[in-house]
Amino acid sequence: MSDERSLEEATARLVRARAPGRVDRELVEALNALAWAIRQKDPQGSLALAREALDHADALAFREGRAWALRTAGHAHYRLADYGAALSQSQEAFAIFEALGLDAGMASAAGGVGMAYTRQADYARGLEYHRLSLRIRRRMGDAAGEGASLNNLGVIHFELADYPAALEHYLLSLEIWQRLRH
Repeated sequence: MSDERSLEEATARLVRARAPGRVDRELVEALNALAWAIRQKDPQGSLALAREALDHADALAFREGRAWALRTAGHAHYRLADYGAALSQSQEAFAIFEALGLDAGMASAAGGVGMAYTRQADYARGLEYHRLSLRIRRRMGDAAGEGASLNNLGVIHFELADYPAALEHYLLSLEIWQRLRH
């Protein structure tokens, strides 16, 4: 699915879920979906939607919705260069996903934790969390996520001037993305 189509569908889903007086899990999920869809192009807007989803999830005692909102807020904070907030929100999301046993959430949140640690120059922990994300994604059979995790590992190795390892990870990532025609 193209990014534009995904954005259109997430927007339409949120419009349907925003019925007057309605606050339910579907609204939280719609807010989370749109927040994630715009995270790269509009991190400030993504953060606002994630915070709204977080408020509604808390009001509903909807732990999974809270975890997805925190995961997205962590990514938005990362894009806004607030690495401390990115780390704390991604870590909280990871802990909730782990307690719920949700692999997709754990893999995504682990990637967020890894990115935040990397920007704080804690490369050992960055590698640890990106490797964890990679293991989970491989177990799930998530090829696109595996490609992203491999690329993130390549970034860290590049920053550490370990160019052979960086190239190896980048090439493995590229192979996956080419196979997926991304």
